[in-house]
Formats: sequence, C-alpha cells, structure tokens
Amino acid sequence: MRQQLKRSVQHVHLEAVPNRPRTPPQPLWQGPAPSGVDAVLPRAALDKPYIDFFAEWASNLALLRSDFVEQIYQDEVARMRQQFKGITWDRYKVLDLDQCDVGPHSLWIKKQVAGWSVELRYPCDVDARVLTITSMPILCPDELSAARLALACYPEPAAGLLWRSYT
Repeated sequence: MRQQLKRSVQHVHLEAVPNRPRTPPQPLWQGPAPSGVDAVLPRAALDKPYIDFFAEWASNLALLRSDFVEQIYQDEVARMRQQFKGITWDRYKVLDLDQCDVGPHSLWIKKQVAGWSVELRYPCDVDARVLTITSMPILCPDELSAARLALACYPEPAAGLLWRSYT
C-alpha cells in the first residue's frame, strides 16, 4: 500500500436496488463468538453514514482476530503474489476508504467505528457484496489486515467466509 496512485473519487450509487426484496434483519447474536472472531458487535460499530445502508439485514458485526486474518493471508500469499502482481490500493483519506481494482471488480476497505469492513464492488452495478462470517459482516482490526483479507478472499473466500449481498 506504500505505492499508491492518486485518482479522483468515483461517484458510486449506494442505494439498494428498489425491485429486489429486502432480507429481514437478523436476530441479535446469542452465545459465544464464533471461531476466528474476537467479538460480536452491534450495528452501532459502523460509521455514521454507513449505518443507514450497509448490509441492512445485519444486526451484528464480527470483529475478526488478528491471528485468524493472518492465517488466511499466509494460506493464500503464494496465489496472491501471482494473481495480484502490480496491484495497488488507492487511498481516499477524506472518506477513510481504500480501493483496489481486481479484474472486473473493485475491493473496498472502509474504516468503521470498531474496525475495517471489506466489500466487493461490481462497476456499473449497485449490487455490492460484503465479506461475512456466520452471516455477520466482518470487521478487521486494522487497515493492513483488511487489505490482506480482501485480496486473500478474492474471488473465492476462505476459512468459512462468504461474500453476501448488501440487500
């Protein structure tokens, strides 16, 4: 992430598709945190603007353990070195957002109140995906771990993680 190109911010339509049925909100998490998760957090762990539209079905967020993220990264590092050779992340400091183009898609990592969310975007399409574990959007403890996890989980997530639609 040291070699970053500066680009103008692209305007992205962040509203849900109006004709798509909404997923009902999930119940609040009960019990111990799943394996690999440091803490299960309420929706309030999201940044103010995101709280209104980010994965509207999500009542809970999973803050991943650093060692869990590092293990996924280490398992995928050889593939990533080949697949993402020359890839750079663009940093939009005002938005606390990093973006990386990977083929026909973009990976976004966004600073939230309690960590960094990981998203998969399809250009010219409002269908964004969020990285989840046990049906909870994940948060990474820091920017570097979020960037590593995003690349390690593209295109196919590992270790029980899934890409899930915003709606």
